[in-house]
Amino acid sequence: MSETEHLLINQALARHSTTNLSIPTRSASEHDSEDIQESIHSVPVMTRLIKRSWMPFSIAITTLSILFNIYIIMKYLALDPKDWYGIGTVFKKTVVGTVSMYIHFVGGFAVNLIGIMQLVPWIRSNYIELHRWCGRVYLIGVALAVAGGSVFVVYVRTMGGIEMDVAFLIYGGFMAYFGIRTWLSIREESIGGGLFACSRWELVVLCIEFMCFHFISRIQMKN
Repeated sequence: MSETEHLLINQALARHSTTNLSIPTRSASEHDSEDIQESIHSVPVMTRLIKRSWMPFSIAITTLSILFNIYIIMKYLALDPKDWYGIGTVFKKTVVGTVSMYIHFVGGFAVNLIGIMQLVPWIRSNYIELHRWCGRVYLIGVALAVAGGSVFVVYVRTMGGIEMDVAFLIYGGFMAYFGIRTWLSIREESIGGGLFACSRWELVVLCIEFMCFHFISRIQMKN
């Protein structure tokens, strides 16, 4: 066999091997793209919508919470402290009721102020240590608000009678439960949990607190 024939045979074998190798490579890339598309479609639609709308929703909740806090502060500053509901009555009844109400105020203010900061992704991304410390203060605020409010309801009672007492105790139980879920989700997230896990539970706490404040404001306006 001549050298020319050897050269032609080697070239043919090289082309054949290149063709065989290119086919699996192309099919593998197509398979990977199909896997990516399947993984995207496997994510629930609601989850994708939540992630896409998280930033504008956080801005809206933050703005609402800031305005609500300003409204509460200005309302109390415009009144004489003696006219604040419960303060004069509590002073006359028991020191425990007085202390519990102030603890509830401090805890509720911390939840309102710190909670809105926890929902802003920009703060979390750029100031992670601030986000973590605010989270600790937030959970402490939830504990203080629940403990102070529950003690106040038991010792002093509310102006709506037993029905309102039971309603506020149930509300405190929900806040305690969701606060614990927030803490647990933070622990899970630190070892690989979901990105939005703790923020979802914090948002639930803020929502039920807004509903409670709206309920109280309507009662005060009627009175």
